[in-house]
Amino acid sequence: MKNLSLLILVLLISYQTELSSQPCLPDGIEFHVQHQIDNFQINHPNCTEIEGDVIIQGPGINNLNGLSVLTSIGGYLQIKGNASLSSLSGLDNVTSIGGILEITDNNALTSLTGLENVVFIGENIEVSHNAALTSLSGINGLTSINQDLWIWDNVVLNSLYGLENLNSIAGSLKIGNFAWSWYDPCFGNPYLITLSGLNNLTTIGGNLEICCNDSLLSLSGIENLSSVGGNLDISRNVSLVNISSLDNLTSIPGDLLIGFGNKEGNPSLSSLTGLDNLTSVGGDLSIKGNEILTNLLGLNDVVSIGGNLYIYLNYGLTSLDGLESLSFVEGSLHIGYWNWWHGGGGGNPILTDINALNNLTSIGGDFEFRENSSLSSLTGLGDLTSIGGGLLITGHDALTSLAGLDDIDAGSINYLGITYNSNLAACEVQSICDFLASPNGTVTIYENKPGCNNQGQIIAACETVSVWEIPAEDQFIISPNPTHGISDIRYSIFDIRNVVLSVFDIHGKEIIRLVSEKQPAGDYTVRFDASDLPSGIYICILKTNEGIKTTKLIKL
Repeated sequence: MKNLSLLILVLLISYQTELSSQPCLPDGIEFHVQHQIDNFQINHPNCTEIEGDVIIQGPGINNLNGLSVLTSIGGYLQIKGNASLSSLSGLDNVTSIGGILEITDNNALTSLTGLENVVFIGENIEVSHNAALTSLSGINGLTSINQDLWIWDNVVLNSLYGLENLNSIAGSLKIGNFAWSWYDPCFGNPYLITLSGLNNLTTIGGNLEICCNDSLLSLSGIENLSSVGGNLDISRNVSLVNISSLDNLTSIPGDLLIGFGNKEGNPSLSSLTGLDNLTSVGGDLSIKGNEILTNLLGLNDVVSIGGNLYIYLNYGLTSLDGLESLSFVEGSLHIGYWNWWHGGGGGNPILTDINALNNLTSIGGDFEFRENSSLSSLTGLGDLTSIGGGLLITGHDALTSLAGLDDIDAGSINYLGITYNSNLAACEVQSICDFLASPNGTVTIYENKPGCNNQGQIIAACETVSVWEIPAEDQFIISPNPTHGISDIRYSIFDIRNVVLSVFDIHGKEIIRLVSEKQPAGDYTVRFDASDLPSGIYICILKTNEGIKTTKLIKL
């Protein structure tokens, strides 16, 4: 009998436990006044695991104590527009939130205390527009975030303490926000002075955006970050003086933006030290509006850029030192630009030295130099042999010659613009002469010095100056010639040169490019099979940075 009574007691306790902890409210629930929270346990007895969404939004709500029985929320939790709510106590037993956690527009909330036991959030976390929030303390239990973390427009937030245990974010991390608008679009955390609190963060699967945080002095706090899966955007942090905490990053798959678009730059940033281990940028690289940046040292190991390269509105930039390893830009290269919105130049007004580009060989898109009024020489571009778009040189008062552009293959240019260079008189370089001899795109030339003020003047200079000569010692022989099919094209060069070897028909159409590379001194033989070509006369052209040489090939 005693054993039977004990068994009944155990079953009763188990049954009561089941009743006191059960899923409920699959369609979710909204709280807009305080008495709805106070009466929650009366109106929904034994409801501890809400399956749907929870919305807490009401100016009169001042505490969440009536929700103390909750252990999980299956949907999202929105705590928004509660002007009287100063604490999240009452949510202390919640361990998981299946959807988004949104905490916005709660002007009396000073911390996130009350969420200490939350260890899982299924989607984004957004903490924004909380006028009294000084700390993120309360979400210390999170070690990972399954989607994005957004922290912006919390006007007195001064640190990120509360995120100490966070080591990975599957989505993006946004600290400060930028809204595309014609008016001042920045919504940062104006009193945030450090990123301390993120010290254990190692990976971000999406973008890292640090924008519009007026008091942020450095990126101290993210020293252990080793991987960013998307863009890295550091823009309009007006007090930021260094970015040295980024030195564990080796590649950026997306864009690297140190100032971009209307976001502008970081006017106190004097150095890019901190990017020293970076070797590649998969998207755009933008260096814009960093007013006291004098060079690009810190980018020394970047070899390739998968998108566009923008360098403009850096008013203290005197050289491009730091880009010595750059050999390839897949998109366009813009050094300076024209600001269509404001009707003015957007160049780098005291830039005088571009010699750091001397290893750049190829640009996949347009090549634009705009409004760099102190630049007097392009000779740092001696290795550039190919571009995939337009060539534009405009707004350079100190530039007198286009020397340095000599080796660009004219066939790779589809637009030529030379305008508003008030002292530019010598434009008769090889690439320009070749292009004007047979333009394959629009030509726009005006407002330069006489000798380079229109297309006719440049063509006349090309005919006067011997740009076609090649040193006699550089041999160029085809054998057998005439040929029924296969011939060997032999040539020799006597120092390191950029070499382009092509075969054209008599109408000037390139049939095949056999060689396009930098070659050391030596003798070379290239086999050419003309078997499939119609009988007739063909022109073989050997072009180096010393000039070009032509010879005929007869196909029988």
